[in-house]
Amino acid sequence: MKNMKIDANGTEIRVMGDVVNEDAYISLTDIAKYKNPDNAFIVVANWMRNHSTISFLGLWEQIHNPNFKPIEFDRFKAESGDNAFTLTPQQWIKATDAIGIVSKSGRYGGTYAHTDIAFEFASWISPEFKLYIIKDYQRLKKDEADRLAIGWDVKRELSKINYRIHTDAVKEFLITPTLSPQEMAYTYASEADILNMALFGKTAAQWRSEKEMKGKIHSIINSVISAKAPERFTNKFLEDLGFKSSNDRLYIGLFKALGLLDENNSPTSRYHQLLDQAETGKVLAVGIQEAYEDLFALRKDAQQLSLDEVKGKLKTLTQGQKSDNIINLMANTFKALCELADWSVLTGTSPQETYTTLCAVNYPI
Repeated sequence: MKNMKIDANGTEIRVMGDVVNEDAYISLTDIAKYKNPDNAFIVVANWMRNHSTISFLGLWEQIHNPNFKPIEFDRFKAESGDNAFTLTPQQWIKATDAIGIVSKSGRYGGTYAHTDIAFEFASWISPEFKLYIIKDYQRLKKDEADRLAIGWDVKRELSKINYRIHTDAVKEFLITPTLSPQEMAYTYASEADILNMALFGKTAAQWRSEKEMKGKIHSIINSVISAKAPERFTNKFLEDLGFKSSNDRLYIGLFKALGLLDENNSPTSRYHQLLDQAETGKVLAVGIQEAYEDLFALRKDAQQLSLDEVKGKLKTLTQGQKSDNIINLMANTFKALCELADWSVLTGTSPQETYTTLCAVNYPI
């Protein structure tokens, strides 16, 4: 997820997500520093104690989040405003499955909120400061839209121009009278892929494969953590979640490799911890490190490798015994999983030690 910044009258505020398509999150921590530079978390906590804040957050979630838990929300709403009432962003997220506020750790850590919520928070701090935030956010949004438009137009026009040059060259130098129509089409297609590789670093087929794999894994993980844990993770359970393809059954093996299922396909304690959306990313990071132990042995920060680098490492590990298609599937699966993981949990210890620490912190005996 891309990290950006806006400047609100001299105050630097981090932004992450897609500002062009209205799916961006702004750092509440940075906004709060305008009021209290040393204890921003106190400012956020005080804001969340208000009855009007809880009512607004609950309404936003009900509009945008089908998995929002209204019973827990009603409890917070009833208690809000009381002198003894306290609520942290983490407590709100964990109890209600909220998506409008997220809590991140690591280098870009802090509390972030969807722009709708962030602007409401800024207004509570200072209406004037809110206007400065909106003004520079609109500037950022326009800059990003222009950048994407220019980048795509340039690549598209280059592709068109070069494709015409390329096809003329193919016609003149590679197409001979002895080739059949099918062979001619194959020659043109092969040269087009060379052009795609030069401009985009991948063929059209590779682009589709990566996009489909990423979407499927993200969809399955999100569906699993939103559903009640089954007694056994079966093909029927996957079908009930909407994944009815015979290829989808392969994800049962993936879940086993991640330590989420035992040998009988029953959910493990790690599976149940995965369902806690505040911990999902951390649990996945540990599971990925275990499942791809050999890859992390070659490179401790394997999650940072590019897709091509992952493919190269996997070819080495499989000693060239796997076809390119299988290597592509393995690499795309790894990269898609890595995007969902919270790598701040890994501190150089073994996956088991990391997981034990994680359990002790979040689920003390």
